[in-house]
Amino acid sequence: MAIKKRIVGCLIQEIVVTRDEKDRTVRAIIHWTGGVHTELTVPLFRPGESRRQTTREASEI
Repeated sequence: MAIKKRIVGCLIQEIVVTRDEKDRTVRAIIHWTGGVHTELTVPLFRPGESRRQTTREASEI
């Protein structure tokens, strides 16, 4: 496992993480060694919320 972490560490130059309270999201931009950038956006949950909740649409069925 340690070798995989070292390989990934060589491939990633920088990771920039920003939190947007208005949209309730966290955005991460990965700067890879070759110059490519990957952007990931993940929703933030309010206290007591969970990813494992039934959606309103499913509840109304």
